[in-house]
Amino acid sequence: INLFLLFFIRFYKDTKKINLIIFSLSSSLLILLRGEFYLFVIFSLAFLFLKKKKLIKVFLSSLFIILLISPYLYRNYNTFNVITITKSSGFNLLKGNNPKSKVEGVGLFGDVEGVVPEVRSKLEKLYELGPIIEHDLVKDRILLDQAIKFIKENPKKYSSLYVQKFTSFFFIDTNSTYPNYYSLPHIVPKLILSITTLIGIILIFSFKITLLNYLIFFYLSNIAIFSVFFILPRYSLILLPLQLIISIEGIRILVRKLTH
Repeated sequence: INLFLLFFIRFYKDTKKINLIIFSLSSSLLILLRGEFYLFVIFSLAFLFLKKKKLIKVFLSSLFIILLISPYLYRNYNTFNVITITKSSGFNLLKGNNPKSKVEGVGLFGDVEGVVPEVRSKLEKLYELGPIIEHDLVKDRILLDQAIKFIKENPKKYSSLYVQKFTSFFFIDTNSTYPNYYSLPHIVPKLILSITTLIGIILIFSFKITLLNYLIFFYLSNIAIFSVFFILPRYSLILLPLQLIISIEGIRILVRKLTH
């Protein structure tokens, strides 16, 4: 993620080949590591095009990214007849959206079917079929359908849970079960950084296509997507570089305002 952010900024400032190559390479690796990251790559390429108008360079970067992930796309299509990188959305959505779910999700340290009896009988029938190639795809579809059913049955509850996940990630989770989550070496820096990040967003944001606005959108949209599923403390590491940039710039603006 640090490579991606660093070379996005460099590519934004200078579209020379080395910046294009490393930005594209880091984008490809992140797509393979995080199934939803292709959304951020598409947004980033669109931003570069709108701001810099470098259609050829953006096209070359897109092509390079597609070439790098194509072996996995081909393998999955050839094996499962599906163009995809991963198929775990049902598993993750159900962990974060079932009657027992909290901010951290349920079934965190085991199979989600162990705490969601509604899917147990369907999965048992699937297991009876033995080892089939489509096993993981069928299983994820069963879990996805059940998660959607829970959300449709009680949209108010899961909308409220979504907001709770978002705010817990942005600031702190007041109901965390993780060991040492509330220890001072963890919680004090997290609170300080959360507050300065909020200040930075308020002072920096404008309705313009700027690099800092891109970073703010990138930060908030990551939290928004995480909150659809569930929040884990380690996810903060993914966004730490963004928080530092936004916080430092916010403090700089605040100091200038106060001193003038």
